[in-house]
Amino acid sequence: MISRLRKSIRDLGGLSRVWKLTIRNPKRTWRSLRRVLGHHPLAGIVARSERKIYTDELRSSGLIPRLGDRLMDTVEDSGVMRVPHLEAIYVYIRSCRPDRVVETGVCNGLSSAVILAALHRNGSGRLISVDFPEFAGQPRPDDMWEGKGGAAIPNGKSPGWIIPHEYRDRWQLQIGKSQDLLPDILQEKLDLFISDGEHSYDAQFMEFSQAWRALRGGGVLMLTDINSSAAFEDARRTVFDNASIIRYVDHSAAIVRAPL
Repeated sequence: MISRLRKSIRDLGGLSRVWKLTIRNPKRTWRSLRRVLGHHPLAGIVARSERKIYTDELRSSGLIPRLGDRLMDTVEDSGVMRVPHLEAIYVYIRSCRPDRVVETGVCNGLSSAVILAALHRNGSGRLISVDFPEFAGQPRPDDMWEGKGGAAIPNGKSPGWIIPHEYRDRWQLQIGKSQDLLPDILQEKLDLFISDGEHSYDAQFMEFSQAWRALRGGGVLMLTDINSSAAFEDARRTVFDNASIIRYVDHSAAIVRAPL
């Protein structure tokens, strides 16, 4: 596939052949095209050699499939983050060694576990998580966003219950809506912000804007579910105008880096 793409790009009329390949197998073509063109969401932030080292490290640990299997055995809709997003987060933390990390959206805790595993391997850094939980079999809170999907925490469990105990010493969990809690949390500068909380326009735009202003130089926003509202595109035009890098992990997530 990759050699065919290279030939198509070189030859006259190659774009039409790339288009035909895309129609036949869009996912495979997209992966191959990214490799041909050297596009990677962490390019320019993390060296290629380190990206491979830390991606292999996470995969060989078996952390994601191990915790994923536990969730599948326990939870009907776990609401887990996509594996490419989790790998990008892990690689960034292992390479860039952020000191202060803030995330919104915990639910059962797979993404939080990956963040904390990376901080644990670094031997430094702390994670502050904000979550407004929904519990299976219980009425939803009155002020929960009406567009929220079905992901919930099992009865008798707490947000982040899947996180291994050996990683929890670097974790602080705050319960409540990000709109209420982030203004205080973001009074102090941070190195990495991961947005995976409420996907309404108002909540996303608030998170993107406030976290951007709180980033240290060279800090990064990792924003998921950017296709859920117009907040990312509006923030790109009005908030991220001086960003040094804006890259897409895929259609639903982006990485935004503040200037040094």
